[in-house]
Amino acid sequence: MTSKVYITQDNRKNYTAANAYGTPVFVTALEYCGIQNSKNDLAIYSDINNMAAQFDCDNDFVLLSGDPVIIALICHTLLDLFGYLRLLKWDTQDRAYNVITINNQGIDNVNR
Repeated sequence: MTSKVYITQDNRKNYTAANAYGTPVFVTALEYCGIQNSKNDLAIYSDINNMAAQFDCDNDFVLLSGDPVIIALICHTLLDLFGYLRLLKWDTQDRAYNVITINNQGIDNVNR
């Protein structure tokens, strides 16, 4: 199975270096607004649920980008479902992604 890199929000940045970890898939391009019955927010929740249904926590990665609320919703959803997930965090000094595995208790030093 081919790994996927789920990019939390499409904000028109260059994610080429993430290709080394799998096929890029954007979760949403919408902005969260927090207003009751917002069509954007409902669509974001739908996008997150669709991503979670396809997510393979042993092979896939989450690349954190964009709106912190969307990032939090995605991480919360995946941690609730799987108990852990692998993140890609950009290191500006090395100009590369580092893999960080987090679980329900925080950072897991054993990168899966």
